[in-house]
Parts: sequence; structure tokens; C-alpha cells
Amino acid sequence: MQRVILAVLALTAFATPVAGQQSRWELGLRFHATAFRGVSEGVGTAITAIRPSAGNAFGFELSRRFGSWDAALVTDYLGSSFEAVAPDVTVRTPGSAFDRARLGFVLARTAARLGSLEARIGIGPMLDWWAAGGGSDRAVIGGEVQLGLRLRAGRMTLQNGVAFGASASPVAADELPDGFESRGLRSIAFMAQLRFGL
Repeated sequence: MQRVILAVLALTAFATPVAGQQSRWELGLRFHATAFRGVSEGVGTAITAIRPSAGNAFGFELSRRFGSWDAALVTDYLGSSFEAVAPDVTVRTPGSAFDRARLGFVLARTAARLGSLEARIGIGPMLDWWAAGGGSDRAVIGGEVQLGLRLRAGRMTLQNGVAFGASASPVAADELPDGFESRGLRSIAFMAQLRFGL
């Protein structure tokens, strides 16, 4: 996977722009409000699941635009904790930090355009490093699909949208309490991104 990402980045850096369209580097700020599902499922227990709580991710991205496409190297940090889910209540466990650092690559394309407004779709692999306070850390590989609307204003672009992600569980099966089974992690994030042309 690393070789594929490096190959795409190399092709992106030296790609010839489509006639009449700009090709340039952009530096961006990113904010994602993220909610999680999965990780574990209770079997015969009052608690139905233990998972990361919703959190906000802040980070940066470096992208290269070429025609209707762009490729971006992204990184961000999300603060979270464990939460226990029951049929009628969700309890966030105090003092149980479970934070995520992310490094990823997104290849995106303009699907439709109306003036300076663009509909975008993107996809890419993500490497997530989950750090549990007082526990073990774990790296997991996953992927993300993004759907968004981008508004261009000179050298600045603003994009809002939604991202759907999936990965292996960041909690090993032998680290779960008795009565819980490991499940894959799923996420949905509402995103805002601001990019500046370099």
C-alpha cells in the first residue's frame, strides 16, 4: 500500500494539467466532527457496546490539484474517550482517554460544477494511531469516502461535506471485558476544510 501511495504522489507531482485548468499546490486546515459505531458488541450483557465517544478532529492537509482531480496528504488529531452504550442511555467513561492521530491520503475528483461551486467525491486509505490512557496503543489501517461541496474564491477554497470511514477495531479482542466481542470500527464525520493556494 505504501508503494501505491508513493507512486500516485509521484504521478501527481509531475502530472501535466488539463488544458485551461490550473495545476498547483494547496495547504489546508481541516475540521471533522466525528461519531463512531462498532468496536465491540455485548453478548448477554446489559451494556450493548463499548466504543470511542464522538469527538472533534483538527489537522492539516497538503494537496496538489491537476485538472478536475486533486491528491492530498492529510493529518489530524482527535480527542476521544470510551463510552458504554445501553438500550436507553450512553455513558461516557471519565478519565478514559482514547485519542486518535491520523495520517492519510485522499484522491478526489470534481463530479459536477456550477460556476465556482463544485460537487466532489474522494476516497483514500488512512493510518490511525489510537492511544488509550493507561493502556496499550494500536495502529489500524482503514479507508474513507468523502462527499462534499467546494466553493472557490481566488486562491482560497472552502469545502464542506460528509465522510464515511471503516477500519479494523482499535481495541484488541483480548482487551475487551468478558461478554464482549470485537467488531470493526465505522465512522461518520461532518467536515469543513479551508485551503490556500501556494
